[in-house]
Amino acid sequence: MRKTCLALTVLLLLLSTGCAALAKSAKIVAIAVGTLGEDPFFELPIPEKPIAPGPNGGLRPGDTPGLYGGSLHKRTCDKALLTRFLIDPKNRAKATAWASVRRIPVKGIRDYIRKLTPVILRNDTLVRNHGFAHGVSTAADALLQAGTGVLADDQGQPVVKCNCGNPLAEPQATLDDIQPDIIVQSEWRLRFEKHKATRVKPPKSRRIRAFSLLNVDTGKGIRRPAGSEGRDDKALPSAAPTVLGRWQSGEPASVVEVTATGEKAYSGMLADDLAITDDCAVSAGTRTWTVKGRDPDYTGSLYFIDLGTCEPQNPVPARWRVIDQNRITMCATVLGQEQCVELTRA
Repeated sequence: MRKTCLALTVLLLLLSTGCAALAKSAKIVAIAVGTLGEDPFFELPIPEKPIAPGPNGGLRPGDTPGLYGGSLHKRTCDKALLTRFLIDPKNRAKATAWASVRRIPVKGIRDYIRKLTPVILRNDTLVRNHGFAHGVSTAADALLQAGTGVLADDQGQPVVKCNCGNPLAEPQATLDDIQPDIIVQSEWRLRFEKHKATRVKPPKSRRIRAFSLLNVDTGKGIRRPAGSEGRDDKALPSAAPTVLGRWQSGEPASVVEVTATGEKAYSGMLADDLAITDDCAVSAGTRTWTVKGRDPDYTGSLYFIDLGTCEPQNPVPARWRVIDQNRITMCATVLGQEQCVELTRA
């Protein structure tokens, strides 16, 4: 009897192929934790230390739980000092350049900074860093080391480097452009893993009301209301696991919605109706996975559909591994042969 696995073989059939564009070379400056970088707007004495990068790199939405870190005990930025510096009449030229990068009027600086949220980069993060030299703004793409304090806007984008006040923007370079030899510090260069480098993109949601941070002191979670500086933080058991959410493969996409069903237990269901053949379609809401574990490794079961009867069959063992925030590999033995597929976040 010919069978196909709804959550695996069908996904394999739907995977699309294509040619990746070759990355063009780009100049990127690596800025280690605790250093200001070139042409800082000012110097803010904030103690920073490197942290071990999180397991998940790549292009990640700004509202991803655990994307950023935080601390319940240490101040990681000083919005009031940054505001006073920029609105001081003596620093009018710097304020004008700073506001121009952020595309706001100079008179709107105070209100803009008030809405920003201090966070800690959990991964080496690619940004476009702006300094100030000889009366004008300078700009260069930069790789900021994990552990660096930044201010994030309500889209989760890093927009200010805290220890120097430099405004940040989306980089022109890509993650593929990063080469380890740009890192001067030997300790950082030796432990650098390119697949853990991160670039932040805006989320699908319009505005972040609260950030789900990973406590860099305890490994637990922190809920920090957007625009607050830590006084209103609430401790959480842990950051949300990567496996939660919608995962898809191929075009047209087959989408599985993964939700929590218990402690370290999750269920995957079809998010939309799926036509396997002309005579066999599976309805949205059909269970396709049962998953247990925690980042980066999960185990569980996949569910079969018999193409002859279009009926569900006994599940088979399967395993999942988180590659980064937006990719998961899923493997199972189907008809005596192990097959794997890569899923991307929908």
